[in-house]
Amino acid sequence: MITTQISIVLLTSEVWEVLFTGKPPWSEYERAQAIFKVMQSSPPIPKTLSAEGKDFLQCCF
Repeated sequence: MITTQISIVLLTSEVWEVLFTGKPPWSEYERAQAIFKVMQSSPPIPKTLSAEGKDFLQCCF
C-alpha cells in the first residue's frame, strides 16, 4: 500500500531529477541499495540550490 509519506518522497525524487540534477537521487546505487537509502537517509542536497530549494528538499525527504 502506498502511503502519503511514500508519495511525497516519490514526488520529491521526481522534482530532484527534473529540476535540480538531471538524475534520480541515489542513482549511483543499485535498485535494492537505493531503496534502502531512501528508507534510511536523505540524499546530499546540492550546494548550488537556493535557500528555498534546500528547504523544500529537507521538508520532503
